[in-house]
Amino acid sequence: MAISASGPESLPLEYTRELLSNSGNFQTWSGQDNATDALDYILYGSTDGQTVPHPVCMVQFGDQFDTESDSIDDGENFAGNDAGSILLTFEDSSVQGYDNEYENLLSFMNKVGGVLTDIKSLSGSELDDGTVMISIYRITRINKLQKVFLTENNEKAFYFQVSYEVYWK
Repeated sequence: MAISASGPESLPLEYTRELLSNSGNFQTWSGQDNATDALDYILYGSTDGQTVPHPVCMVQFGDQFDTESDSIDDGENFAGNDAGSILLTFEDSSVQGYDNEYENLLSFMNKVGGVLTDIKSLSGSELDDGTVMISIYRITRINKLQKVFLTENNEKAFYFQVSYEVYWK
């Protein structure tokens, strides 16, 4: 039985995956033709040694989660607005098809930049099917671009990885 996101602790993750999957740049990068197929490349949490498709974007909670209230009446009639942050970690092979590491690194960052541009553009917008995208008001890089050494299926490889904190409301 499939489970669906249904509350303030899970819906922001799902909405962020939906936002990412609707990025034309992410679809192109992952070699997918549509948002539904691109979801296979956007995972909850971290990979922790799992075999995952690449490129991949890992989505998990950030440090922020707030509920602001317009009025509270003896604990009744809570009229609040949720806001918080989501961590996005982009990861892909350090071999991007170029002869030197600088060009491979630049290719990776250009792809990440294209996705971030799409996120800003899609934020709060309504899609043709009536879906309203989560509203993003700030994106902050939280760690520098790294080249990480991972082992998957007993194969060792280098990957580029960079993380951002995305603030939503």
